[in-house]
Amino acid sequence: MKSFAASLSFFALSLIPSALAHGHLASVAIDGKTFAGPDVNKQLPDTPIRGINSVSPIRDVTSDDMACGRGAATAGAPQAADAKPGSVMEFNWVGGGKADSGRTWSHKFGPLITYIASCSGSCSSFDATQAKWVKIQETGLLADNSWAQLDELHAGKPLTVKLPDNLPDGEHLVRQEIIALHNVGKTGAESYPSCTQINISGGQGQLPDGGVSFPGAYKADDPGLTFNPFKNKTGPYEIPGGPVLLGPDAGADPTPADPTVTDTVTSSVADATGTITSDIADATDSASTPTETKTKSKKGKKTKTSTVIETATVTVSADDASSTADEATTSVVDGAADVPTETPSAGDDYRPKRRSRIMGRRHYSAMH
Repeated sequence: MKSFAASLSFFALSLIPSALAHGHLASVAIDGKTFAGPDVNKQLPDTPIRGINSVSPIRDVTSDDMACGRGAATAGAPQAADAKPGSVMEFNWVGGGKADSGRTWSHKFGPLITYIASCSGSCSSFDATQAKWVKIQETGLLADNSWAQLDELHAGKPLTVKLPDNLPDGEHLVRQEIIALHNVGKTGAESYPSCTQINISGGQGQLPDGGVSFPGAYKADDPGLTFNPFKNKTGPYEIPGGPVLLGPDAGADPTPADPTVTDTVTSSVADATGTITSDIADATDSASTPTETKTKSKKGKKTKTSTVIETATVTVSADDASSTADEATTSVVDGAADVPTETPSAGDDYRPKRRSRIMGRRHYSAMH
């Protein structure tokens, strides 16, 4: 009997570190005004944060809990906090199930993603599985190969998100989500979604089409959910859930650029520019040197004729070279993926034109 009791106690104690490793959204600040969130399995009378019934992560991407967290898809909060387009929201995540636990978020690897959806009325009675979520913020693997989850939440700092400037009036849900990747390869990626109810006033915009649903936005084999941060420390990392559709980051590439490709493009354009400059200089020197020809008059006397035939050609070459440089610059702006593996010599674009014009002019002079 004692052996059984001891085994049970050991099993219970073994679960404590796992529970403490998880956490929840403890509070939200909107334009400096802080709203406390409920403890797990409790609900406060004056909070806009939907309460959850467990801090356990969600690993099943088809679960209704993907909408707002454990048990929160249809469990609305008592109120919606006032906000406006451009309001700044700060999300304070803690470890454990109590808002005042004093523990910081324990996980380090994975993206932070924020969505917004209209409740089409009151959010307190809104079923979040019916929402069309528009992504307004995301951050994943940073340029220095660290994660914002580590640099901000794990360090005890809140995640700061600015609401888009072109939101419509009315009540909305803001879904702030953490995806933890430390158990990829074992039990899988862990999702920690939360939902905060806000009431937008002063808005004149509208939410764009293309919103996603939860569940439904993610698939278990999405690259962003199968990425192992211990085996791949440099990326690139693809954030799940599609692109940011509204806000200052709308249309940005969620995957960090490969610095090797960027360096290659920059070098290629620099080489092309140098070639163009050199060829123009050579053409200018050639143009400034008169071509001397000797002809005989009818009386047998030799005369000297100096003819400059390259001047017009230099002007044309410079225009073509400028166009070539512009095309090279445009290729870099449009993206490294558009740059061919082998960058052709920039001079090849205009030197054949120059030769054909010169030969034509010389042929014409010889005939006359």
